[in-house]
Amino acid sequence: MRRPLRTMALVSLLVFAASTQATARTRRVRSAVNQIQVPPTQQDFLEWLHGVDQTEIHLGQLAQVNSSDPAVRRYGKMLVRDHTAIDVKIQAFAKAKGWTLGPFLPTTALGQKMRTADRAVGSELHAMTGPMFDHTFLAAMVTGHDAAIATIIAGMRQFPDTDALLRPAVRALHKHRVRAWRLLGRMKLQNV
Repeated sequence: MRRPLRTMALVSLLVFAASTQATARTRRVRSAVNQIQVPPTQQDFLEWLHGVDQTEIHLGQLAQVNSSDPAVRRYGKMLVRDHTAIDVKIQAFAKAKGWTLGPFLPTTALGQKMRTADRAVGSELHAMTGPMFDHTFLAAMVTGHDAAIATIIAGMRQFPDTDALLRPAVRALHKHRVRAWRLLGRMKLQNV
């Protein structure tokens, strides 16, 4: 009789601890999203999204050529497919508002630094092949998707009429982030 009670107490404690950690994590994510700087106008926000999609399409194509791992090449193909579909919807939304999306030009110092950093990573990736490319590419995909998801969620709050358009995009980006994380973890385990 004592063993089942101990087991139940331990399970209850673990569930409580996991729940508390999840709640704290949710608070941290919400706090981070509230601090994200979204482009000031809805058109700027859509131009930023369009630029993100174009970059992801390009990097997905690059992964299909420079990767030595079939799983990373498939991941690149998924990026191209999903970001092309997302971009078509974003452009249609903008067209319905009478806008033609061009390149997004950041106006803040932080935005300009982020753009410079993104370009530097892109230049590095162009020069790499094989396992070095795979590792650098996947790490960039994890951090890039984290930043994009947070910015999109903040943008959806700022521009509520984009909610229906962007919820599926956030789900797709989350899927991309998780897949990159898993591939990166698998690579690290294989190289140990």
